[in-house]
Amino acid sequence: FVRTLEQAPLSAVSESGALGCYEMRPRRLGDLEWMTDLKMIPKGKRKVWTGTFVLPRSMARFLRDPIMQYAALVKSLVAHERNDVKHLPKGMTRSGALAVLHHGGRGALKTWGERTFPSTRAMFDRANGMF
Repeated sequence: FVRTLEQAPLSAVSESGALGCYEMRPRRLGDLEWMTDLKMIPKGKRKVWTGTFVLPRSMARFLRDPIMQYAALVKSLVAHERNDVKHLPKGMTRSGALAVLHHGGRGALKTWGERTFPSTRAMFDRANGMF
């Protein structure tokens, strides 16, 4: 399941500001209390979230440390499992819901089927039914 959520190289920073191989977004890292001072900044034609890692973590360390990235992913998935995986749409398993939540956040699960981005749908298709 975790391999399914890998989307980029370990040291990647996406155009949307997502970090590392699991494309953890700064806003989510803030929810997990791994980042602080969150704000939106202009980046090209869009605005993206940014923040400061809470010590002893740092951006440089996060982008080179697979264990740190994995720990952030696990903390995020456990929180989603506890707080957001309640009543699932028909045909969606827990693994599919967690993939949608990881890739698109709570809004993606709430609007599932109405407004689903192709990349979120692809992530769901790969993960749904694993558990």
